[in-house]
Amino acid sequence: MCDREPEWRATAGYTINEESGFAEKCQDMACTLHFYLANPGDILHLRNPQYMYAVATYRPEADPRYIFTYDYQTEENWTKYRCDFSATKFGQEDYVFTERVYFRIVMRRTVCESPFGGPGAKVLPKLDDILLWKKAEAPGTLSLAQGEAWVKQKLEEAALTARTVAERQTEDALNFFLMTDSHYTVNGTWEDTLYNLHQTLDAIKAYGIKMDGFLHLGDVTDGMVQAEITRDYVSAVLEDIRCMGLPLHYVIGNHDSNYFRNNPERFSQDEIERLYLRERGKCYYYVDYPGHNLS
Repeated sequence: MCDREPEWRATAGYTINEESGFAEKCQDMACTLHFYLANPGDILHLRNPQYMYAVATYRPEADPRYIFTYDYQTEENWTKYRCDFSATKFGQEDYVFTERVYFRIVMRRTVCESPFGGPGAKVLPKLDDILLWKKAEAPGTLSLAQGEAWVKQKLEEAALTARTVAERQTEDALNFFLMTDSHYTVNGTWEDTLYNLHQTLDAIKAYGIKMDGFLHLGDVTDGMVQAEITRDYVSAVLEDIRCMGLPLHYVIGNHDSNYFRNNPERFSQDEIERLYLRERGKCYYYVDYPGHNLS
């Protein structure tokens, strides 16, 4: 998701639970299932007077138990809900952000002609035709990285890795990046990880060493959220990896079918192959390196 934000869209048939901040089914509402990052001075402006909206905000604070323990946040979201969404707060006035926060929008019609979700529901217009997000100048990418000292440390680590790879090169060497269990989360560490990968790749290239590919052993996400959101997360993370310019060899992990914790929106094998295996088109494959006696 580096330097990209989710598509600005809402999904019919959802609202936000006032106490937990989680998305939940509700036929009379529509909700942005994605979390969006706003900066001070950003403004939400209603374009269509047939709708009203309310905002739920989330502080960019990661609970340490999700970082240091083997635990999963229900919505794959490392933020803290501010308990500010309420059914009494729907309105049509501009909403001005005064802090750097993640947010979601819930909408309802001023006159309820039909439910947003379920039988007889009307098609929801594009969110941009209903609600405009006017953005102030962003102060930079939100990350867990800790400024100049952190950057210096990662550059040193990349240089050490590159030096080690160079020292071990042989005439028939094969060189791969190997990653597993990315488990993308909102306000998580993916941006930092991607930065480290690019710095390491640049450092290795500086030695004139060719990288032969990128091996990912699965679990891009926790596989716990709505299928449409998981598809967005997976597509963005894998595109970030592909932008490194290396052949991607992906191995399906147990979370990749979007089944975890009894998630009802599971992927079929065909969906898995289309989403994760664009280069291969099937779950079971092999790649030959005949000059290296390696498959």
